[in-house]
Order: sequence, then C-alpha cells, then structure tokens
Amino acid sequence: MAATPPPGYTPPPADLPQRGDRATFSDRVDAWVTWFSTVILTQIAAIAANVYANALDGAASAVAAMGYRDTALTYRNAAEAARDTALTYRNAAQSAQTGAETARDAAQNYAAALTATSTTSLVIGVGTKVFTTQAGKQFGPNQTLKAVNPTNAAQYMVGTATYSGTTLTLAVTDVNPATSGNTVANWVIGLSGEKGATGATGGIAGGNLTGALNGAAAADVPASATPDIWSGAGNTLFLIGPGTVTGFTASPQPGSRRRLIISGTVTLQDGAGMQVSGGTQTLVTGDQVEVVRLGGIFWVTVKKRDGTPSVGGKQYMVVLTSGSTWTVDAASFEVEVQAPGQGGYNRNGLGGGAAGWAGVKRFRDAVLGSTAVISIGGASAPGTTTVDPVTGGSTSFALSGFTTVSATASGATGVDLAIAPRPPTARVGSLLMGAGGDSNNGFGGAALEVPNIANANGYGAGGSGGNQSSGTGGTATGGCIIIRYFK
Repeated sequence: MAATPPPGYTPPPADLPQRGDRATFSDRVDAWVTWFSTVILTQIAAIAANVYANALDGAASAVAAMGYRDTALTYRNAAEAARDTALTYRNAAQSAQTGAETARDAAQNYAAALTATSTTSLVIGVGTKVFTTQAGKQFGPNQTLKAVNPTNAAQYMVGTATYSGTTLTLAVTDVNPATSGNTVANWVIGLSGEKGATGATGGIAGGNLTGALNGAAAADVPASATPDIWSGAGNTLFLIGPGTVTGFTASPQPGSRRRLIISGTVTLQDGAGMQVSGGTQTLVTGDQVEVVRLGGIFWVTVKKRDGTPSVGGKQYMVVLTSGSTWTVDAASFEVEVQAPGQGGYNRNGLGGGAAGWAGVKRFRDAVLGSTAVISIGGASAPGTTTVDPVTGGSTSFALSGFTTVSATASGATGVDLAIAPRPPTARVGSLLMGAGGDSNNGFGGAALEVPNIANANGYGAGGSGGNQSSGTGGTATGGCIIIRYFK
C-alpha cells in the first residue's frame, strides 16, 4: 500500500512576546498560548496518527517489499522533528506564562505603590496638610490625591502632592463642608481626579418645610447712600455706621427681604424710592430694620432697641407769608393754606369782615428738592361809609403730580356769619372759614390758630367793623401757608 503524506501544521504567530514591551506582552502571549493549545496540538496529534498509520502500512509493505522501509524511516524522522518542534513550542509557552506572571506581579506592585495609609492626626480643612506614610510610593509631583477616612467616606481632603521619603504633603483645595473642622487620625490615600466646575444653579420651587429653616448671617455692610445688602450669603447682617442711606442696590427679585442690625449711627432718609415707616429717622446701635422690595420701592420697617415708637426725627413747621416758590424738603408733609380776611364794613349796620377760608392737604412720596409754586393772598382794604371793602386774594400751594390746595377770601360780613363757625380743625382736603363779627363796631372772625408760631396767629383774620356813622372799618390780615413735616 502507498504511504499517506502527513498533514500540514499552522505556523505560529509571527510576533513573539517581548518582556520589555508591557503594552503588547499579554496579547502576544495569549496569541501563542491559543495557537499552541487549540491548533498545533491538534495538528501534532493528526501528524502522529498519520505516522502511525504509515508505520503500520510500512510494516505491511515491508513484508511485501523492503523498498517501503526507507519511506517509513523518512516519516519517522519527520515525526521526531515535529515532536521536537512541539517541545520547543511547549517550552516557549511555559516561558511566556512565566513572563505573564512576572508582569502581573509588577502591575500589582505598582498599584500598591500608588496607595498609602497614614495615622497622622489632622484637622480637615483647606491648606497645607503633612502626612507621615510609607516609603517607596510612586506619588509624582503635583499628582491629585485624596485622603479619606476608611470608616467615614464623608471625611476627606483632596489636593496636589509633594512626596519624599515617608513625608507626603497635600495642598488641600477641596473638602466636605459638612465635615470641615473634624479631626481624623486614620487615612487611606490614593489617586483622585480634580474637582469639576460648579454647574448651573437650579430653580427653587415653593413647598412645605418639614423642619426648621436656619438662615445664615451675611457679612457686615458699611452704611452709604445705596449699600449692597443683597449679595451676602445670608438674610441677616450688620449695617455699620456712620452714614446716611437713601436707598439700596437692586434686589435679586421682587419680594426680596433682609433684616439689618444697626451698629453705630445710621440715618434712613425717607423718599419716593425708599419708604421709611415713621419718616426719616436716625438709628443707633441695636436698632433693627426690615427691608422688603416690592413695586419698585424699598419698604423699610424700623424697630427701636429701647422700645420707643418708630417715628421720624424733629418736627418742622414753616410759615410762608410771602414769596412764590418753596423747595420740597421732605417726602411727606402737610400743607395748610389760609386765605386773607375780609376788611371791616362801615355802613348799613354791617360788622367786621369774616376770616378767610382755609384748606389742609397731606402730601406723600414727594420728590426731594422739587419746587412748589405758592401764592399768598393779600388782605382787602377796609370799607368806608360809602365804599364796601374789596374781597382779598387767594392763597394756593401747587406741586407737580399732586392736586393743588387753595383757599379764597370769604367776602362775607358779620351779618352773613352771625352764627358760630365750624371748629378750627381741618382734615385732608377740607376747607373752613372763621365767623364774621357782630354788626356796629364788631370785630372780624378769628383766623386758624398756628401752634407754637406766635407771629403767625391772626393771619387770615377779618377786619373789625367800623362806626355806623363815620370812620372806616378795621383792616383785615393777609393769607399764609403753613407746612409741617418730620425730618
């Protein structure tokens, strides 16, 4: 019988594993092991089977013909060569396994060199922290490391490293605010990443609290014309005097609220943009102020430390008997206008003239420094036996944005107003007039009284009545404007 040729075998991978090339070593070893275990051993077995078959065939053929002996020997030699090759590959695979184990051990050792422990007692916080740890670690300069308490993950410090011998120094830039200030003496230290940038702030929706809401105190703010009370990290702060406040910087949104504790002396100026309860006030240490922003206005409520009512400062009263303008000196004030009195009569039994009309109006949210236009009415001349007195002029107070308040002379006689007048107490926007005098030498009606201003008493009074047969009536007084306010 003819001998069967041996089957072929698949050549080994071309790339031999190199111990110095860690990046490819494992992959190449795996390729060789796979080739050997799944390809070449099967092919060797096939070759051996072929050799065996040929040997039997050769033995049989030898009986028939000695010529087959040489062929059998050739195949035997080929089998031996294949065996030797297989042994070579086996040895190579064993060497590759040894190399892989060596690489594994090196990787494990390197990983261990990037982890350390320390029992140095340190307070958690940013800044420089020095640990005593193991020598031989692979911490490079400025590597980012994290030191953490293995029994409490919330206690940690992250920073860049400086390492030498058994001393590890961390420049800490990141800690957990909830555990800052804690003391820890059990640390595990390893590689970490840098803290990322702070993301965008999300919205805050309303809801029901289930516990106490503990506010934070903001940094102190010095008093100025418009101090910034909004940018601090809290809703309660000290406002440090001295200084005069006429408003505040823009609030984050309508409804924003701050509580201010006064330190020193601070004056709050009432005005159109800042409404101060009680008007302009000067506050001292310990007084409290609540500021709310609504409708484009700062609404300011004052609470005095000594418990006194929250009112403005000194009360002012201005009496104008001449001139054409008045410069607004307060955001809130009251104006009383008094028309001149009527001159006295001297005929037909008529008595003194009546006092002029008067009007009162309160102004609020006026613009400081704006100009009011005023007109002071002059008194009428007294009458004679042949000429009646002429009615005096009007008194008025006009300010842009507000209704003008005015009063005119009465032109009335004693007979016209023989009854008692209304009480001399004016309300907002109302008018009143003093009574006329009795006939025949009677006196004119009384003007509105101006408290605490002696030289203003009598403005707007009517003139006295004249003798019925001769002479002239009494002279009336002119009008005036009275302005009252706190400042």
